[in-house]
Amino acid sequence: MPVLLLVRIWFWRARPVLAALVAVAVLLTAVRVATAPQSPGTEVLVAARDVPAGAELTAGDLRLATLASPPSASGADPSGLLGRAVAVAVPEGLPLVPTLLAGERFAVDPPEGSVVLPVEVDAAALLRPGDRVDLLAPGCTPEGALAHAAVVVDQPDDRSVLVAVTSSEAQAVIGVRADCSLAAVVVT
Repeated sequence: MPVLLLVRIWFWRARPVLAALVAVAVLLTAVRVATAPQSPGTEVLVAARDVPAGAELTAGDLRLATLASPPSASGADPSGLLGRAVAVAVPEGLPLVPTLLAGERFAVDPPEGSVVLPVEVDAAALLRPGDRVDLLAPGCTPEGALAHAAVVVDQPDDRSVLVAVTSSEAQAVIGVRADCSLAAVVVT
C-alpha cells in the first residue's frame, strides 16, 4: 500500500482525537486570557452626563474613570476644564480632551475680527504658531505684501500654515494663490 494512502487513512481515523486536541487548546487559551491580570489603566476625566454643545462644564459634568487605553490628550485635572464651553455635544462617558472645548481649534487664538486662511508657502516647515508673517507672491504682484503681519495660528503639515488675516487680505491671497506660489517673511 502506498505511503500517502496510509497517512490519509491514519489522519481520517485520528479525526476525533485531533478535534479534541484542538478543542482543549482553544479552551486553555480562553482560560489563560480570562485569568490574565488586566492592565490597571489610567484615571481620566470623562463626561458624567450628556453635555449639550455650547454648555459650560461644571463639577457635576465631570467624573473620573479608569480606562485601559485613554486618549493621549486626556487627563485627571479638572482645573483646565471647569467653566470652559464644549464645542460639540459630549455623550456620557466620553473622555474630555482639549479638542472638544470651544476655542481649542488652533494652536494660537486668532485676533478678534480676523479670518483664518490655509495657505501653502515656501518653507512652511520653518514657521511656528504665533509667528507674524507678511505673505508675498514673488513675480506675480509688484505692489508688495498681500497680507501684513498675519498671525500663524496653526501648522497642519510641513507645506502649509493657517494664518489669521483681515478679510480684504484674505481676498487678495485667494485671488493669486491659484496662479502664483506664496512666500512668507517673518516680521518682528
